[in-house]
Amino acid sequence: MPTLVRKVRILMRGYVATGGKINRPQQLKRLEKFVKWAEEHYSLTGLEQIGKKHVIDFWKANRKPGNEKAGRTADGYWSILCEFWKVLNRTGEPPRPKANRESSQNLSSQLQNDHYPHQ
Repeated sequence: MPTLVRKVRILMRGYVATGGKINRPQQLKRLEKFVKWAEEHYSLTGLEQIGKKHVIDFWKANRKPGNEKAGRTADGYWSILCEFWKVLNRTGEPPRPKANRESSQNLSSQLQNDHYPHQ
């Protein structure tokens, strides 16, 4: 097991101990997958080195044709990354997956057009 994955398990132990029995371990696996990916692609040695660039590149790597994350799965990744950001005492939020941002903007514009078709 990579070193950073062990550190993540220790750091997120309190998060996994509370909440749903199925969801929290599933979220931890998602975070471990992200950290393992970042460690392999960037040769990271510590969790403090993980930043927005790594998250953006992770989204891009998983947005390739045939490898897109479903909307709910991407939301699950983003949710655990938000918790990870808090544990690391980072300001703000990690970047959202671009596909979700675009689809939510398209949805809101469609809703506006449906309610106000003559504008």
